[in-house]
Amino acid sequence: MKRIVSTSTRTLGAALASALLVLALPAPAAAQGVAFQNLAKGEQGPAQATLGRQAFRDAAGLRQAGLEGLLPPGFDFQQAMVLAVVNQGGDAPSIQAVERRILPGGGPPGAAGSQLQLVVTVATQPLPASPLARRPYHLVSIPQQAAQVVFVDAPARRFRTVAQGSQPGAVLPGNYVVRSAQDLSALRIQSLIPVGANIDFSQEMLLAVVSTTKPTGGYSLAIEEVHARAAGFAGAAQEHLEVRVRERAPQGIATAALTQPFHLVALPRSSRVVMFKAALPAPAPVVFYPYTAGSQAPAGLSSGQHALRSTQDLQSAGAQGLIPVGGSFDFSGEMLLAVVMDQKSSGGYATQVTGITRAFDYETETSYLEVSVLETAPSGFATMALTRPYTVVRLPRSIEPVRFVVQTAPGLSPPPATPD
Repeated sequence: MKRIVSTSTRTLGAALASALLVLALPAPAAAQGVAFQNLAKGEQGPAQATLGRQAFRDAAGLRQAGLEGLLPPGFDFQQAMVLAVVNQGGDAPSIQAVERRILPGGGPPGAAGSQLQLVVTVATQPLPASPLARRPYHLVSIPQQAAQVVFVDAPARRFRTVAQGSQPGAVLPGNYVVRSAQDLSALRIQSLIPVGANIDFSQEMLLAVVSTTKPTGGYSLAIEEVHARAAGFAGAAQEHLEVRVRERAPQGIATAALTQPFHLVALPRSSRVVMFKAALPAPAPVVFYPYTAGSQAPAGLSSGQHALRSTQDLQSAGAQGLIPVGGSFDFSGEMLLAVVMDQKSSGGYATQVTGITRAFDYETETSYLEVSVLETAPSGFATMALTRPYTVVRLPRSIEPVRFVVQTAPGLSPPPATPD
């Protein structure tokens, strides 16, 4: 099982983000699944229904949102709560998963200040074209609980390449969204469609990116990802499709000829606004070195994960005992990451940092450090003594936020959360 936690750090400025040569894509953390029951789903919700994604813990809130009529008779809010998604237009919502995650508030997961969060994954499916105004909806119930609810979009949408190359014909550079044969003609990009290509505009749409003319060969342009994003994501005012495009320059010797890279893809039809953005750089490992480890963490150092960038951080965390007696640590060029397990009833438990990656947040477009941690239990005879295993690594100093992804081996389980 995995859990993800993050340290409280300053946000990386845009200047540093643009200066980083190698960044990475964030990997979503695994979490504990929450069972849910379908309550209602359809293409035409109540006319007075509030659009958007909402969680309801009582009948009054549901009634105010205009959704009370969709509940089955006898629904008991003392035992369950409602998660609802109502769209407008041709995209039908579908709640696919509900997960329970722990966000620490400066202390270890399970300590006072940690926060329980429910993450609700929502997918969309295009509906057949219709002249009627529609409000497709999906309502589910989960056990009643006091937790922050966060709605997220399902993973990237699938698409297929229709054509890709470096000679698109008489097509102006730009980004194109094509939902009909009329669009294809009006935008004058018919030359991108290969002879014999089968495009069903009742079910599909086309996205095309065409570069400016290049002086040589070796350039390329590619649509790499398409994500369905909710309103509010990265400050957007409405739901949209986010298209990530990567352009590459020639490496080594290139042909001396004018070229114009392009990429044309087909994907399931959607009525959402489309936003084109540059693709994020690929993942990059960060070099780190063991600093210290043991079975009994310093008494003042709380269980959990700590990013230590200064002597003040060291003192605030109660981590002075990590530095050898009479020694010192140069925080001007390096930093420490400490992971401390909860108290165990015997020896044989251990924790280790297995990798650090510089990653990139899609919404804020800023980088962070993702730290992979493995916690293991004793596999055989163990000493009968209370222990509190810990490990500390050192790495080049960075002001980037740090997120720890903790994987527990069989025989271990994450501590329970204490909601705010």
